[in-house]
Amino acid sequence: MTKDESEQLEELLMTWYHWAKAHREHLGHSRVAPGFQGVSDLDGYGDDDDTDAKLNRYVAEQVDVCLSTLPVDLRAAVGINMRNKDVPNQVFRNPRCSPDEQHQRYQQAKESLLPMLRKRDMIQVIA
Repeated sequence: MTKDESEQLEELLMTWYHWAKAHREHLGHSRVAPGFQGVSDLDGYGDDDDTDAKLNRYVAEQVDVCLSTLPVDLRAAVGINMRNKDVPNQVFRNPRCSPDEQHQRYQQAKESLLPMLRKRDMIQVIA
């Protein structure tokens, strides 16, 4: 994994983390038909912020699909690392492993995610 690919992957994971932190499933039945969920009458007239939010949601959903295929310990390592990057200090840790082992699991998760995200054209290969 090159440094550029690692930076792109970190950016994608941070986008996923912010989306996952804000995303909450609604319980019960939706008032909107399944074919029209996520569609607004303002979609044709959206501004740049709306467009960015939709792109970030799409990116986060793609990363979420890839993350869901990883084993639980690797997903936990990604979540803990993203939480620590979101706050100014290293606050969160996994009580089941040492910090070195946590970092090793995070790197292993990144190595596993890289080919999956390449297949989905989420990582740009710069030659």
